Amino acid sequence: MAKQYAATILVLVFIIRGLTCNQITRLLLAINSTDGDGVDSGKFRKMMYRALSWLEEQQWVQRDFITVNQKKPYYIVQLTAKGLEEAKDDLAILPGHMGTGFNADFGDFPIELQRPFEKSSSQNVAHHLMTADLFVELVLIRYSQEKQGKPCLDFRDGRYCAREYTWEEKVCRFRPDGELLTVDGKTYFLEVDRGTEDGPSLQNKFNGYHRYFTWLLQQGRELPSGIIFLSSATGKTGFVRRWITCLQAFIEEMKEWYLDINLIVTTTESLKQLLEYMYKC
Repeated sequence: MAKQYAATILVLVFIIRGLTCNQITRLLLAINSTDGDGVDSGKFRKMMYRALSWLEEQQWVQRDFITVNQKKPYYIVQLTAKGLEEAKDDLAILPGHMGTGFNADFGDFPIELQRPFEKSSSQNVAHHLMTADLFVELVLIRYSQEKQGKPCLDFRDGRYCAREYTWEEKVCRFRPDGELLTVDGKTYFLEVDRGTEDGPSLQNKFNGYHRYFTWLLQQGRELPSGIIFLSSATGKTGFVRRWITCLQAFIEEMKEWYLDINLIVTTTESLKQLLEYMYKC
């Protein structure tokens, strides 16, 4: 049983790139339980740790002890170079394959792009942990849809939707945190917002979106349906203030598109309810 869980953990860590033990437990509980089966979470957690220990014995994963902003430290599970090659074999990823990130079409990325915590600042680690929370939630929503036989959403991380393009003879980079593909085929870029960017910084971010969207149209490509900001703001007042700040920057910089491109500001905790309301998923 531990080896069975180990195979699932290896794939999940490959897809999301770095997970805490709590995030792994939450995913495994959902994937390996059925409605009303009364899973013993304590025993399950022990099984998960045995699976992690086995993966470490194979030298496929390592647990890194990371502290964020002097708060409670985390054990972050990441793939080793050896584990990355094992995951690629399990997922039948051919050498050099770029992949789209959608529909389990994964890419052949080097270990440097698989391990987000190498030489990262505390701020970058916190950003990744919040991004991982988002992707965990999307995996759980998708799994729930699959169990019910419903059409499924999909998502991909920033490695797949990042772009380099030429604008006014300069090389520009577009790097959202991810992209969501809804059950009705609409796409939304994903931005994890820890509240560290002030109004001018947000305007600069949306100016980058405006530039990239202009380039897309010049290339004859379609624009996405919108942008989803996942805010970490707490409390009703704090969230409303953040929503207003984002909206003002969005309207200021998106100009001719702000009525056509949907800006959604929400939280990871509210995302499932939002998608159910929007798409009955």
